[in-house]
Amino acid sequence: MIACRIAPGLNREFLSEEWDNLIPKKEWYGVVEEAQDMVCEDAEVQIQGYDIDGEVIKAARENAERAGVDHMIHFQERPVAQLSHPKKYGFIITNPPYKYALEFVQKALDSVQPGKKVAMFLKLQFLEGKSRKQFFLHNPPKVVYVSSSRLICAMNGEFEKYPSSAVAYAWFVWEKGFKGDPIIKWIN
Repeated sequence: MIACRIAPGLNREFLSEEWDNLIPKKEWYGVVEEAQDMVCEDAEVQIQGYDIDGEVIKAARENAERAGVDHMIHFQERPVAQLSHPKKYGFIITNPPYKYALEFVQKALDSVQPGKKVAMFLKLQFLEGKSRKQFFLHNPPKVVYVSSSRLICAMNGEFEKYPSSAVAYAWFVWEKGFKGDPIIKWIN
């Protein structure tokens, strides 16, 4: 959606659309029209999504279709150990199940070439724990982008089926081979 300049929520309806006393309909729909005019449907990107679980791939395809970007993403069922790509950039492996996060990060770093990046969307508390401390001492992330507000996340965006409370999250970005102190940046 970012590559196509599709505004978040552009293809959804909001209860606030009916709040005439706060936002005049003319203004609301003017902003929506402006956002629609900015969409670039012919953006050239190569996005690949892999997962070992076929149900996760199915859900990802459905989410991409609802977002209107399914034609831009190549999905494939395969384990992270089989990832390879000839391009300059590494892979983004996002939001693994928290109880397996350390294992996911280790496997991802083992799978990419030196200098390639691995990015994981994880709870900020991922920094806690003696075993993770040892991991971080040997594999420091290059940058940690901390969300300045707590976020609510749910499995596959199904908030009713998988309720969640607001938690502090961050993007942890490793560059294989990086040694040094991580840079902390704030987002939103």
